Amino acid sequence: MRAMGYSTACKLKELKKSPRYLNAISAGGGVSFHTNHDHLIDWDQGDADHASGTLITHAEISVGGKQQMCAIRYKDKYVRRQQQWLFDERLLGFLYITPPEHYPGILLRSDRLLFPDGSAQSAHWPDFQA
Repeated sequence: MRAMGYSTACKLKELKKSPRYLNAISAGGGVSFHTNHDHLIDWDQGDADHASGTLITHAEISVGGKQQMCAIRYKDKYVRRQQQWLFDERLLGFLYITPPEHYPGILLRSDRLLFPDGSAQSAHWPDFQA
């Protein structure tokens, strides 16, 4: 399975993209609520101990005392070790991050990552612009 639209995706463990945002979340930014949607798994036909997957999720989070809404897509690689499935790699990409008051029309913008500090950044996916 190829990760479509992930030319600017980031690895969680490396915090390559959106470091302010990910650091704020990992520092215990506040209450959050995540709703998982589709989870597609592609089993490796040549190796029964490897698989890859895509997970689509929405999240409501609080960062720096401000509420944010997010649409997230995870691209995962899984490995089975000692009869237990583990994450081997997780890439994430944001369709949008926005305060609730800016949600109307967010999908019509290319700079859909609206951070609590007021800065904006292009969305990670899809690759095409609004």
